[in-house]
Amino acid sequence: MGGHIGVNSVYGKGSEFHFTVPMDVQQHGQKRQNVFPKNLKGLKTLVVDDNQSARLVMENYMRDFNFRVDAVDSGENALRQVDKHLQSNDPYKLIFMDWKMTGIDGVQTAKKIRELTKGKIRPKLSWSQAMTMKKLWPRRGLWA
Repeated sequence: MGGHIGVNSVYGKGSEFHFTVPMDVQQHGQKRQNVFPKNLKGLKTLVVDDNQSARLVMENYMRDFNFRVDAVDSGENALRQVDKHLQSNDPYKLIFMDWKMTGIDGVQTAKKIRELTKGKIRPKLSWSQAMTMKKLWPRRGLWA
């Protein structure tokens, strides 16, 4: 590549790493585009997470994809929102749910949403926090 890498180190004081990489300046900038299916634009989505930072990050991602997003901080509030939007004929199509929350956890909330939406269009569920297969496997029938 024609670059250079180096280190300056002093025992007991620390190390400094440095590098150079020769690059050309791009002549014509490219506009960055989110490539996302157009048929998902305006998708009614609910983000459920008791962690404010995680909830805001997910909410902002969904807005960047032009989803219609609501966000709540608990399973109890999620159930209220799902019921409210079922009653108004504007149900959620997608729910991002943290599985480990205080109060009603995500798994219990998902089961209650399943009961609430029985005989109606059910939202798709995505766990927003990693749930190990060991924890998920016994509960795999949530959206059957």
